[in-house]
Amino acid sequence: MTQKESCIFCEIIAGKEKAWKLFEDDKCIVILDAFPINEGHVIIMPKQHVKDIFEIDEPTFLHICKIARWIASETKTVLKAEYVNMVTASSIIPHAFMHIIPRYDYDLMGLLPDMENKRKMSNEEMETTYKKIRGALDGFRKKNKRKTS
Repeated sequence: MTQKESCIFCEIIAGKEKAWKLFEDDKCIVILDAFPINEGHVIIMPKQHVKDIFEIDEPTFLHICKIARWIASETKTVLKAEYVNMVTASSIIPHAFMHIIPRYDYDLMGLLPDMENKRKMSNEEMETTYKKIRGALDGFRKKNKRKTS
């Protein structure tokens, strides 16, 4: 089995694994993190299987950054976050990705998020969060005629 064949993110991209997909285009996909640090914690990843951000071609990386900024802005607004962390990190998952994590004064994690402070949300909580963020993204797209799926 190749790395790509055993990569959970590649399985999500291929539609073989369930995920709360917020956005997708020809270069990347954005999903709710299955084990979020805070409500609205999302993951953005390139569709191309690459081990880390250093293997992403520059146009794709810049595109991902542009999409991440848009997602972070809409998420911050709709969830009334104080600010948002955008973090890239190598992981046990061998696929490049970026965390977008809404932050709140009450989360008591300091400047950077505590990546060990993840939790499992119920399906109802995930659906509520999904609807809030997806609604904000859909509203933005309608208002700005952004072509997305």
